[in-house]
Amino acid sequence: MGRPGTLTVTYSNPGNTDLPAPLLILKGQNALFQVPGQTGYTHRVLKLVGHNPYGPYGALPPGFKGSVTVSFRPEEEGATLASSFTLELINGPNQLFDWDAVVTQNVPLHTAPSQWEAMVRQAAPILGSTWGEVIHSLGEQTVQLVMGSTLNSDPAFANSLYNFNGLLQYAVGIYGTTHAAPSTPSYPEFASLGQIKLFNGNVDAAGIPKPLDVAYPTVVLIPGWKGYREDFAALAEAIAHATECFPNRQVNVVIVTWEGAAVGPLFDGVQVPWTSAMQLEQAGSQLGDLLLHLMCDGLILGSTTTVIGEGLGNYVGERAARIAGGLGQAIVLNPSSALAGYLPPRFEKYFARSIAYQTASILDTQRVITQAYQNLPLGDLNNPFFSTRSESAG
Repeated sequence: MGRPGTLTVTYSNPGNTDLPAPLLILKGQNALFQVPGQTGYTHRVLKLVGHNPYGPYGALPPGFKGSVTVSFRPEEEGATLASSFTLELINGPNQLFDWDAVVTQNVPLHTAPSQWEAMVRQAAPILGSTWGEVIHSLGEQTVQLVMGSTLNSDPAFANSLYNFNGLLQYAVGIYGTTHAAPSTPSYPEFASLGQIKLFNGNVDAAGIPKPLDVAYPTVVLIPGWKGYREDFAALAEAIAHATECFPNRQVNVVIVTWEGAAVGPLFDGVQVPWTSAMQLEQAGSQLGDLLLHLMCDGLILGSTTTVIGEGLGNYVGERAARIAGGLGQAIVLNPSSALAGYLPPRFEKYFARSIAYQTASILDTQRVITQAYQNLPLGDLNNPFFSTRSESAG
């Protein structure tokens, strides 16, 4: 009655067969809603994906019951001014989906309208031409399973997965961008386990690797979705030859590749982050086991190990730190949004120090997950999708 509050939308499948996750349209009269996972009160209408947080994202099994709680505040407050609400489903799944409206009204923050339009035009044929097709695509060809633990993650990340417009933007970012193919490191491989391979990134001009030494600090480089790129070779070389920090190349540089970053089912011929997210925990556990072996063999120290990750690779590193019993430092580059299919964890529990470098892109998480963080501008390598570059993220 004229004051801020919350309301809970429930949805269920009382039948005997799976149902697709519904699109719920919540409308308010004299009310502004807070978009799930965001702050501020900005919308009179919310489009919510009634997804399954415990199984396949886009399917509700028989007997399923779910709910989402939404905050609101009145546009006008007063003892006699009430707020009222209506809940609707899409009327007519065969109705044409208005991609032109997405082009003009759903432009991500700090993204050039012309760039966004090009991405939408490329993604639209994949995602569909009708409301029914688009809803089906978002349910089947985006998030597969909601991975990661809610116990070590901000609740806002799980809530963001109800946001239809956010998921649509993310899907357009994936399907509307041409991504560089992954490559294989040219450095010598020295250990492997399951889908993890470790390469020695500290080599001299002749390509001869410097042996691991427990007296040296260790830097572990972990690519994100789409896997290893030559950028990591440049980073490894810069670290190994940073003589002011590491005289005589006295640093262990370990480059990690994980198979799940670049191998998996293709959706419409596109390698997508949502399949990589499903393999992330296995990759992190295997990397943790390898790091433990290196510690037990007296080759590295956990307390002097720094993990530098990118996108989903950050969460591979966090998982590895758990298995290894904790590591020294995490440098978290472009940590992936929960819309990639993995709930971003907090890093301070398993790293003595941690800092994130993130942008305002919807591909990056927008909340603090490290002890310190630095917001970066868009328009370069910091934001590969929504910029002039299109190499890799996630």
